[in-house]
Amino acid sequence: MTQDIYTISAGSVELIVSPLRGLSAAVNAPGLSALRETLLRKRMLPESLGELTAFLSDPCDEPAVPKGAARPPFLGLILTRGCNMGCRYCDFDAEKGGGDMNEELISSSLGGWAQLIADGNGKSLDLQFFGGEPFTRFDLIEIAVHRLRFLGRKYNLPTHVEACTNGLLNGAMLNFVKDYFDAIVLSLDGQARDHDAHRALRNGAGSFDDVWATAQALSRSSVELCVRCCISALNVERMPQIAEWLCRELRPDSVVFEAMKSTPQSTAAGLMPPDPLLFARGFTGAYRTARQSGVECIYAAMSDQPRHTLCPVGRDTFIVAADRSVRSCYLRKSDWQAAGLDMQIGRVSEKGDLRIEPEAVQSLRDAVVDRSRCRCCFCRWSCAGGCIVIETPPGHSTSYTDYCRQTRLVHTCILLERLGMGNRTDALLGDPELVIRLWEYADDRLAVEQ
Repeated sequence: MTQDIYTISAGSVELIVSPLRGLSAAVNAPGLSALRETLLRKRMLPESLGELTAFLSDPCDEPAVPKGAARPPFLGLILTRGCNMGCRYCDFDAEKGGGDMNEELISSSLGGWAQLIADGNGKSLDLQFFGGEPFTRFDLIEIAVHRLRFLGRKYNLPTHVEACTNGLLNGAMLNFVKDYFDAIVLSLDGQARDHDAHRALRNGAGSFDDVWATAQALSRSSVELCVRCCISALNVERMPQIAEWLCRELRPDSVVFEAMKSTPQSTAAGLMPPDPLLFARGFTGAYRTARQSGVECIYAAMSDQPRHTLCPVGRDTFIVAADRSVRSCYLRKSDWQAAGLDMQIGRVSEKGDLRIEPEAVQSLRDAVVDRSRCRCCFCRWSCAGGCIVIETPPGHSTSYTDYCRQTRLVHTCILLERLGMGNRTDALLGDPELVIRLWEYADDRLAVEQ
């Protein structure tokens, strides 16, 4: 009966969360005790909690692990690992031996994937570009997009085109995006002082002016614009101001805030990841600001739909690299191999055939399901363990990391915000004892006495 019921202490209120049932509710301490007594020991319940208990007593099912043939939600193309920026936190330099794609590989990948989607009664052809910086090979983008449109007409399927970009687009690129793209994820780390401190050009000069011009052009177009903002210790305390500025000047469809990961490059540049508490405070302020403007403010580790994974891995995604491999992860091969993982699920043969290995697909589906650190955490079905390469690789520790602490705190704050308890959010974020308890408590399940 207590499957997927968690409790979170938020000071004078206790949150009851059941992600699989789509429920969150606030009760006081006596109410929590009464609820636990009823659900665990079948004792009499106060009438005021009857409806909540009845809802929580209903059985619920975990998301199913897919079986059978691969059903890719989209095709990703890593056109190049090259980039025209020198971001101070990025260690994503050109992948040795990979090179860039060519027209034949693009055509073969798209053709084999589109036929698979059509044969499987798929609803659309969704293409996404990754890098490096994909627009450094704009010639390949043009080829891929026009090939996709041809295949859409051939199979009578709608198409969707999306790219992640640093925003260094010239006029021809911008016009093409406006004409043929459905969505752009644009990296913009705040106003000039913050953005340029993070995202410099190769010669060390700031990139803000060029990226801002792209952002403004896209904001005036019909392209769905998602601004992705990387947060370090440098700009973490300006997150609400960044959100207000973006919403006022660009009116993007969404803003994603991501905490910077430490790399040798970021350390050498004197950039540090944000403190988890400061990030949670900043995100909460940004969330409030964006909500008032009607803009979606996103933390990737939060989802209203229960899931086993927050990224393409384990979702049958096909991502093709220049070495003709088909994998489900856009990180470098060396990254996932160092973590003891194999993300490759097939190849595009020299003859142009798309050859997917069912066993490899199933292996990744199974790999993301049960991550030991997450078994008792209330974020289990939302964060879903984070990146399996960086956060929860095989053999990972069961102790919480700063990513876990940040996620647990952000998730709690947004639950309170959605329940109309913003004053409780502020009280939680200002109480060190409550923050530490939330960070360190190892088992949130209702069945465990706290």
